[in-house]
Amino acid sequence: LVYLRFPHASTNYVIWKDPTHRRGVLLDTFEYFDPFTFDGKAFGYYHPAKFRTVRQRLTFNMNTPEGVPGKARRIFGRIVDALANRSERSQYVCERFWGPLIGFEEAHIWMRAIKPWPPEGDAPPGPGET
Repeated sequence: LVYLRFPHASTNYVIWKDPTHRRGVLLDTFEYFDPFTFDGKAFGYYHPAKFRTVRQRLTFNMNTPEGVPGKARRIFGRIVDALANRSERSQYVCERFWGPLIGFEEAHIWMRAIKPWPPEGDAPPGPGET
């Protein structure tokens, strides 16, 4: 299982402030690695690695011990997180319409590697092979 935690493209703080970040990342960015999605089928040739998305989450407040948000922002963040993460459809709607208005600071994604079966080199010999 691969776990990624990254600044969301709609945040004003981390993505566009840090000169090492070349572009923002959305949850749908990783669909290019999932051959069961439209983007994975259409554009999966960019990279040979294949992953299946297991879980994804949007987070309004960044979870760091250094910058604890105020009480009102924490309460608002819990409400936004609950609404945004109800389903994949609500995540899409929130990224598309709420993201530019309120900004999500973080996103999380869990992916499982899709490996060929049988693994290369472990396949039984075919007819006529020894």
